[in-house]
Amino acid sequence: MKVVYQNISLLTICKLFGKSRQAWYHIQEHKDQKAIKYELVLQKVRKIRTDMPKIGGIKLHFMLKNFLELHDIDLGRDALFTMLRENNMLIKQKKRYARTTNSHHHFKIWPDLVQRKESKRAEQIWVSDITYLRTKKGFIYLSLVTDAYSRKIVGYNLSRDLKAFSCIKAFKMAFNSRIFPDRSLIHHSDRGIQYCCD
Repeated sequence: MKVVYQNISLLTICKLFGKSRQAWYHIQEHKDQKAIKYELVLQKVRKIRTDMPKIGGIKLHFMLKNFLELHDIDLGRDALFTMLRENNMLIKQKKRYARTTNSHHHFKIWPDLVQRKESKRAEQIWVSDITYLRTKKGFIYLSLVTDAYSRKIVGYNLSRDLKAFSCIKAFKMAFNSRIFPDRSLIHHSDRGIQYCCD
């Protein structure tokens, strides 16, 4: 305020906000001390990152605990993350999961024949799904067909992509291994694009 309204005295500005001049000086001193403490933390983070450049914020906060106590710096985890973000020092996380379901598609969505019914016998309801496994070269995808009653995996296929072909192979394996081929059977899925496409 004082920078903008240079022709008005500091005392007048302080009175407008119901504060004393001493309070204003105290705030300025506190801000300066805070800036110095934050700079100390940033220097310490830079030093740690020279040895361990990919260390994340949570581990950093744990490593800084003694340093913060020694220098009487009150800095929580969220405040540390804010400081790292403001100084462009956050480490980008690796993708921890793969999205396997795409329910937003223009293909026909088949009716839910299971309606949360419990399976009473083997080969009454088969449930299909896709999961992923992380490898050094990225994700691989496992298409599964599981018998809802016995929880037995009756068909599976491993693939490097999420194409419907993998789900079809898993289903064919399950279909060819049926013990009771004359029984009626419901094939249930999450209605993702692989199970609804042409």
